[in-house]
Amino acid sequence: MTTDLERYYSQSYPPSVLAGGGGSPVQAVAQGGEPEDEGDGVPTEANTKIQIQEWLDDRGISYSTTETKAQLLEKVAQAQADDSEPEPIPEPGVEPE
Repeated sequence: MTTDLERYYSQSYPPSVLAGGGGSPVQAVAQGGEPEDEGDGVPTEANTKIQIQEWLDDRGISYSTTETKAQLLEKVAQAQADDSEPEPIPEPGVEPE
């Protein structure tokens, strides 16, 4: 029988983390399981909702605590898109409009 806590962790951590000690998800996390990082520091589906919220907090991006993980990841994607737009470079001696 699966407990509520086990269901929560199974939805919050990828199978590779939960497989970590062969025991329950709680044991896997207690043994140091962490979601896999793709190296660029940008949250993915592999990250927990809390980790995504921390990433958004670090960048001053607001969200509601009731937003789902998918909704938070949409905010991450939008932030990435906004960051990819280059800033205009002002020309010397020209006043901006």
